[in-house]
Amino acid sequence: MENSPIEKKYNKWIIILSILIPVAVAFLFVVKLKDLGIDAPTLPFYHQYTLP
Repeated sequence: MENSPIEKKYNKWIIILSILIPVAVAFLFVVKLKDLGIDAPTLPFYHQYTLP
């Protein structure tokens, strides 16, 4: 099956995004937002599910 030029263009973007999104998620798991100067409030239900 022959791919059209538009399909080839979108296939490149799908591959790029499928690599970048997991890398960005992994980065956010490693980096603490307070270290970057972003004051993110704790989720209200967070303390209910954490171990003492």
